[in-house]
Amino acid sequence: MSRRLSNSGPDDTPGESEANLLEADNLAELVEGDEVRTIAWPLLLRQRRERTLSRLERRDSYRWIVLVIVLIAFFAGGFSITVVSVSLPTIGRDLGASDATVAWVLSGALLAFGIATPTMGRAGDVFGHKRLYLIGTALSAVLAALVAISWNIGSLIMFRVIWAAAGAAAGPASMALIMEVFDAEERVKAMGWWSFVGAGAPVIGVVAGGPIVEAYTWRWVFAAQVPISLIAFAGGLWFLRNTISQESTSFDIAGSVMVTITAAAFLVGINRGGEWGWTHPVTLACFAVAPVAGWIFLRIEKKAASPLLPPDLMKLKAFNSPLLVQFCGNFAYIGAFLITPFYLQRVLEFSLTKTGIFMLPRPVSFSLAAPISGYVAIRLGERRTVMTGMAAITASMVMLSVGSAASIPAGIVIGLILSGVGLGGSSPSLTSSVANSVPQEYLGVAGAAISMMATVGGVVGMEVLRTIATAAGGTSTAYATAYGIGGCVAVAAFVLARRITRLERSPGSSSD
Repeated sequence: MSRRLSNSGPDDTPGESEANLLEADNLAELVEGDEVRTIAWPLLLRQRRERTLSRLERRDSYRWIVLVIVLIAFFAGGFSITVVSVSLPTIGRDLGASDATVAWVLSGALLAFGIATPTMGRAGDVFGHKRLYLIGTALSAVLAALVAISWNIGSLIMFRVIWAAAGAAAGPASMALIMEVFDAEERVKAMGWWSFVGAGAPVIGVVAGGPIVEAYTWRWVFAAQVPISLIAFAGGLWFLRNTISQESTSFDIAGSVMVTITAAAFLVGINRGGEWGWTHPVTLACFAVAPVAGWIFLRIEKKAASPLLPPDLMKLKAFNSPLLVQFCGNFAYIGAFLITPFYLQRVLEFSLTKTGIFMLPRPVSFSLAAPISGYVAIRLGERRTVMTGMAAITASMVMLSVGSAASIPAGIVIGLILSGVGLGGSSPSLTSSVANSVPQEYLGVAGAAISMMATVGGVVGMEVLRTIATAAGGTSTAYATAYGIGGCVAVAAFVLARRITRLERSPGSSSD
């Protein structure tokens, strides 16, 4: 199309002139002689994208395209976790930091994610999940690059903390985007692949990232996240639909502040209590602030016009039961996984390499069980699948306790495998159960709630079992006792799993 932009005819009405000006603002102009050829590149791209999405949405494959895109972003953040953990001594040596300081590279990021998640989940519901996903993914790419060029330990910790907060924005939004394109009956399949990537990414990180760190530098692990995050961002920008936002709904700022204070006080108290001491003034202050702030949060939510977490939702058995199971399951799963390397190295005197090999069966079994369980749950139902998973975790704690007490390495391996199968087999059903219990406009809250309970359960489990294992001198008996406590919590998870609401599926699809 071509026309002279300077020749606005005298007969043009004001409305037409304004429309022409608005159109001109969106045009890419190519000048040839005295003619101006205008091509509406932004408009053409939007039209091309709309045509592409319209064709794809009519196909069953579109929902799987959405799943792949958000899983790429999920993978970008997950594969560095284990590499960073084992590289902490190297990072501390390179940046001249003590062990206590460099530990904040991990714990600071963990706390930031747990603290920011509740607010970010609701923000996605109000402002749109695609928007939160794109912001979180873009920030993750930028911050990963900044982490890679960190000049001291302070800058590294700061960038990691902000990076984790960006992940808290993208995480619940990603889960909500998946839930929106999958029907309630099919969501458990998608969550199976979500769990597969969540467990498989750290394994790939160890296999691929470990040699990179040894041969080059730990900075390349973070630099590798940048192109992966950019791919996820580009895919989301082109293929993801703008979700229906609720910008006319007021955002619960007061509730957001109080839930942040509650989460921060509790997580910092639990995370640092083992280091500072459980009777340290700061630890006690954290545990004093957390319940008070939580009580104020509940009072605010009862009066809020648009609450961050509706009180009626918190009372709903279909919503709170899977969350409680997630907390208890992660308590045993994460807590046992944290203390096992210490048992292998300090009691059985394994080398670092041998310890790594012994620990691999857990994430491998998790990543294999997760996608399979998503399809199994379609037949058996979420409740039976979760109960089976919690039974496996209970059995794993028994094996770990017996294996550590008798110093039988094979018992430890079997326990780790059962643990991975147990949580990997139940996680998809737990996540889909929470999502299926809430209205469409609260899918972000559902994703944030399940992530929050997994984080809190893991943090509490780590500190409680570590304290029990080390308080008695780190003997075989002490570790066996710690695993036994984990087993008791896993039994509680099994009992709570019986309260999970059954999803009614079409005849023949489920026997629950």
